[in-house]
Amino acid sequence: MQLFLLYGLAGCVPPDNDLYEFPRVDRGWMKAVLTRSVGANTRDEAIASLRAEMAATSSKLLPRAAEFFDLFWKRHKDVYRLLFKGETWAKLQYLDSTIALRVLRLLLSNNIVCIPIHDSFIVQKKHEVELRTAMQTAFKSLFPKIEPMIK
Repeated sequence: MQLFLLYGLAGCVPPDNDLYEFPRVDRGWMKAVLTRSVGANTRDEAIASLRAEMAATSSKLLPRAAEFFDLFWKRHKDVYRLLFKGETWAKLQYLDSTIALRVLRLLLSNNIVCIPIHDSFIVQKKHEVELRTAMQTAFKSLFPKIEPMIK
């Protein structure tokens, strides 16, 4: 969701396809590039953090950390300018919590019990459609031009 939120902050519409799918690169590493970049102060710090993760889990990829970083941010160049600013991380956290509260409020107004856990929601199976609708509605209330991928 953070990448969709970045696009919203930038006032841009994200690409239509999977934002983390790159040829010959594990999707998980592209997500790691994002998460390591958002809270970093510099490009070098983000790459060093990515390398630290690679060293712990897949050391053969260490030489490719900068390549993965550049590949990911070349594709998402419209939001790259938001990186390495302390306020971006805080804004993303605020937007995430705002969306979560709106989801809970929408469900509560329909007498649907919902348990939020981190960036997920738990409802009874019979309320799955209502949950997805609430998630879409809450996101679009902040960013009407962006169609988020809700799983």
